[in-house]
Amino acid sequence: MASHLSFTGHSLLLSLGALFGFILLTIGLFRLYFQYAAHKSLKGRAAARKNKYDIVDVHQFRSSFIGLSLALTLGLTVLAFNWTSFDEKIDVSEYSLSLIHI
Repeated sequence: MASHLSFTGHSLLLSLGALFGFILLTIGLFRLYFQYAAHKSLKGRAAARKNKYDIVDVHQFRSSFIGLSLALTLGLTVLAFNWTSFDEKIDVSEYSLSLIHI
């Protein structure tokens, strides 16, 4: 039914690095978007207005962020449960063991 997934420590580290880079890229892109939108739409308006501006409303992307965070959490869970560490095989044939009979 389910295929056996296994991730080594190296691939796990690469995945976490890519995830961290993706998060930083997303934050940077949204900061640029909101700076551009605030400069474009709020130019010439009075700063004393207390109304919320629709173009710079950070809550408009709430459902997108929740869906993205759920997908990332699911991916991290799959990585964590399928992380495989392999033990080194120790060759004991070169050691001589002598048993003493009492």
